[in-house]
This record gives sequence, C-alpha cells and structure tokens, in this order.
Amino acid sequence: MNRPTAFITGASGAIGRACAAALAPQFRLLLHCHANKDLLEQTAEKLSAVTKVAVYQHDLSIDKDLPPFPADHIHVFLHCAGYSSPALFQDTDASDWTAAFNVACKSPVLFLKQITPHMIKRREGKIIFISSIWGETGAAMETVYSTVKAAQHGLVKSLGKELAASNIQVNAVAPGAVDTAMLSVYTEEEKQMIQEEIPADRLGRPEEIAQAVKFLASEQSSYMNGQIIHVNGGWHT
Repeated sequence: MNRPTAFITGASGAIGRACAAALAPQFRLLLHCHANKDLLEQTAEKLSAVTKVAVYQHDLSIDKDLPPFPADHIHVFLHCAGYSSPALFQDTDASDWTAAFNVACKSPVLFLKQITPHMIKRREGKIIFISSIWGETGAAMETVYSTVKAAQHGLVKSLGKELAASNIQVNAVAPGAVDTAMLSVYTEEEKQMIQEEIPADRLGRPEEIAQAVKFLASEQSSYMNGQIIHVNGGWHT
C-alpha cells in the first residue's frame, strides 16, 4: 500500500476512532493513545483490513521527550488528544493547567517541530486540530478546557498563515456537544438540557466530526488555511 501516512493523536477516543475509520481508505495510519492501548489495538486490528496501521503510546500530559516516531513519513497530522474535567475555577490548581496545556498545545507543537520540516521540503501537508466550541465561546466550570482550546485556535490561525506559502494547510474542527464519553460527567437530565439548547435538537455524532476532518485532509481543502470549522448543530454560529 503506497499511501501517505496520517498520524492521529488521541485515536482511542470516539472521535479519534471515527477519524481513523474515515481516513483509512486513503492513508496509512499511525494511531496514538495514552492509556487505552487495548481499545486502540482493537481499532488497529479492524482497520488493518483496509490499510497499514501502527500504534504509538505516550502520555502527552507530562513534560517528557517524545518516543521516536517517523516524522518524515507523515503527510497528515491530526491532533484529537484532549480531555475535559469540569470544575470551579477556584478548585483548579497549577497541575491541572499544566497538564491540559501540555495535551492541547505543547505536545502537538513538539510533534510538529519534527514533522513540519519534512512537510515544507515536500511542499505539502495537512495539520488538523480537534478543538471545541468552548474555545470560541468559553464555558463556566470549564475554564481550563476553554482556555487551552482557545490557545489551539491561536496556534491554528498563526501557523496556518506561516505555512501557507509552503502549501501546508492548518485548520481545526470545533465540535459542539458530541455523544462521546466526554459527556459522561453529566447526568441524563443535564445532557437533555444541553440538547434542548441546540437548534438541531440532538447531540452530534463522532462520524459527523470525522467527515469534516476527512474534507480537511483532502485536496479539496487546498485553499483553506487558519480556519476553525464549526460542527455544532447551530449551537454557536
């Protein structure tokens, strides 16, 4: 299979798995996880019928050197890794902020510092972030998550401008409320209240986020750079 490679961080999550499935017909896959290696290996085994798949494990929340990875082979870098821990601002501490920033911003920067020289040399590449509606609007009880997602938007917009002349596109997909484990911290009643705020009157599906990613990873998005694509059922426009 002589295909370009897509590197997906956070590929053991629902959105990451959906993105892996969406990209598998066009790309080789390098799938990252932190703790759910068994689940990721199940995903890798399933997708191995479609494409070549490798697994990469590392805790992105800590300040530690990245294990070796084939930076020169990566044509698409998709950063899905992320987590949310709702809490009052007063109840957060420095370690919460450091870990969240490491996952959302520092770790992709460290990956991209190794990947982008090869993309620039080839004069092609796709860099995609899975961000969040809260990076645009902010959310009470989500000050840490909202802040690091807003920082991702700044990274996307500035890096997109810097790499555009090298024919490298940098964009983000900002989901609204998606039916994944991230919403498990809320009760069914609370999730129903969220759903009632959404004009589409339902939660999003991971596959819908993956379709936006598939477009950004394709040549059809070659004139898009530094954009935040909102997939939220009209919740925020």
